[in-house]
Amino acid sequence: MTRLIVSSIPPQTKTQRVKVKRRWTFAGPDILGYLFKMCKRSLGNIATAAVVISILSLVIILNYTENIPRGIVQRKKPDIRQVPNGPYLGARSFIQKVTKTMVSQHTKTTLSPELMAITPQPELDRLINASSKAKYPVTIKGKYIFENPQLCSSVANLSVLIIVHTAPDHFEMRLAIRRTWANDTYYRKMGVARVLFLLGKVGDSALQMKMEAEFNEYRDMLQGDFRDSYRNLTHKGVMGYKWITERCRNAKFILKTDDDIVVNMFILLTRVIPKLENKTKQIVCQHVRANTMPIIRDKNNPWTNKWYVSENHFRGKHSYPEYCSGFMVLLTNDVIPAIFRAATMTPFFWVDDVYLYGLAPSHVPGIKYSSLTEPILIWQNALSCYRNMTDNLSNKCDYLVTGSKDLRVSEETWVEMIKQFEHRIGADLRFPEKTHPDMRT
Repeated sequence: MTRLIVSSIPPQTKTQRVKVKRRWTFAGPDILGYLFKMCKRSLGNIATAAVVISILSLVIILNYTENIPRGIVQRKKPDIRQVPNGPYLGARSFIQKVTKTMVSQHTKTTLSPELMAITPQPELDRLINASSKAKYPVTIKGKYIFENPQLCSSVANLSVLIIVHTAPDHFEMRLAIRRTWANDTYYRKMGVARVLFLLGKVGDSALQMKMEAEFNEYRDMLQGDFRDSYRNLTHKGVMGYKWITERCRNAKFILKTDDDIVVNMFILLTRVIPKLENKTKQIVCQHVRANTMPIIRDKNNPWTNKWYVSENHFRGKHSYPEYCSGFMVLLTNDVIPAIFRAATMTPFFWVDDVYLYGLAPSHVPGIKYSSLTEPILIWQNALSCYRNMTDNLSNKCDYLVTGSKDLRVSEETWVEMIKQFEHRIGADLRFPEKTHPDMRT
């Protein structure tokens, strides 16, 4: 039946059908040829040329607009694959070259000639023999877990930024500092101060929550991404240098302390700081001169094993180079970026005082050490002296720094310091509105 139908179709009709089908499956040039013939038959040569030009223009425009988004997609896709997967080494190396160039140019334009002059001391690698796990302080490029970046910038005429090395669970000692000598409401006419407590990470989630709650209340804490421990104090100090370099260029002076002392800010602001006005690159501290402090090598001595240093560090040496005792160090802020840059070149050493106030600053040209000349009473009970009105008002208890590991002792010592200064100037200092109830008794 099928064969009969096919054979019954006239040859001419079958051929015409095939031609019609082929006409609709021709490629672009065949269509143009067909249209050209049709136009030539029905129109003159001029009309044919106009039609052909119009059709060609339409085809070109449609083809171009269709390929533009396709080309963009094709060009973008390799870029997306190159960065995370890394098989396209050529593109990655190009990105790295551009990045290095940008960093290099930025460094050259932002670093002063003084900072650029700071160079590594190759002998320190051999002398310090830093652990391969921490060749340099991890906080050089470390991140912050929490911080208040506006702590300094929100204050006009900031005289002193007080940075305090504190332990995570020392909540009461931080509170004592906030209520007493770091509270500039007592001495606002003499200078403006802010305090920043430096901390590391803890493994206790409940303790971390308490620290975060404390930070949210006071906004005066900085926590770095490193384990908080005694042998990580160098990391903590370098973090402080880093943050001050980034966030606190407007403070005139940096006062570094520990959290178990009380500083007589009246003496600091009226006697110590005025001597440093218009001076640069200054470090004022209890200065330990080179070769005067022995390196503790006996790890079996219960009184000194806390500071034991193995023979791998400072091999062949029996004493340290110059540095500062870190319980209280006053620095002009201009030197902080230089010391921080020096820390990027100074191999890690865990004894923080030696590193932060000795080894790292030793890279900085022109740095000047000065010893504290004001009386200091550390690790002894100064409160009994201050409580003696005769001794206190006759300046026999005129200490710049005293020790305290108790909130009550800190507050009572501070009150006596205030009384002494009031007696000296013959005026009553204005107390903060939110004074602890025990502080005026």
